[in-house]
Amino acid sequence: MSVVRDTKAYFDGARAEPNSRNMWCHIMGGVDGAEFSKGLQRLALERATSVARALETLGLAPGDCFPTRLAGPTPFVPSQPGKAEDFNRVVVITLYPGMAPIGN
Repeated sequence: MSVVRDTKAYFDGARAEPNSRNMWCHIMGGVDGAEFSKGLQRLALERATSVARALETLGLAPGDCFPTRLAGPTPFVPSQPGKAEDFNRVVVITLYPGMAPIGN
């Protein structure tokens, strides 16, 4: 939760700048090989959505967050196919200025 609070603080700080552009929060969830091989790709989006909800409870507007999942079986961290790898059961938060994302 400390990372979520830090994310919200950074987001608010960037938006408070006088000449700041729009700030967006892209949240991407992942699954490991064991989850993927069991057809549990939905867990990736559930992880990302959970983080988005946590940010919303801290005051981030729902339209400022874009939860998605890592597409396909490509892991964040290389691992053996079908094996559990905690580092791939992860959520990556990217904050960026500019136009809203159109999709992933």
